[in-house]
Amino acid sequence: MISTPDRKSEILATLFSAYGQAGDAKRLAAYTMALKDIPEDVLMKACSLILYSKKFLPAVCEILEACRELIGEVSGNRTKTWAEAWKEICEKMESVSVYGKLEWSTPEIKMAVEAYGWRNLCAAPAKDWTTVESQVRRYYENACQRNLQKKNIDYVLKNIRGAELIGLLPGEKKKLTGGKKSE
Repeated sequence: MISTPDRKSEILATLFSAYGQAGDAKRLAAYTMALKDIPEDVLMKACSLILYSKKFLPAVCEILEACRELIGEVSGNRTKTWAEAWKEICEKMESVSVYGKLEWSTPEIKMAVEAYGWRNLCAAPAKDWTTVESQVRRYYENACQRNLQKKNIDYVLKNIRGAELIGLLPGEKKKLTGGKKSE
């Protein structure tokens, strides 16, 4: 199926209609433009997911989040829930010594454990366990939030025409200095 801006507009118009916003042509145009790089089939499925889970017309960021959730589920690369992350941390505490080599399934779990300290986790007394879990959870949620913010920034920067030329994208070597390209 060939993806066109008109087809994406139709998908979003259906979403708008379902929420009683069918006459909001300016907002529809803004949503279509903001979501232009989302594959049509992903956008369609994300809109279906939203119809079944949201009470109000979502913001663009919520549609983008639904797209990421779907892609994450399909690819197996989704953000783990806190319960899943905590279970993994507890399993490592039972199977790996305090000085053992740690490998985590997600960078967010790794960041949370590093922020709290692996040795501190392993040495925490049982009486403090509820507090420890709460603190590690906060570190995990902060790591997830930072990761989401980074994804949003990367998405926006990739959509800025010429961003790689002026060095806005990480890892890019080409930069413009004084009107000349430098390596």
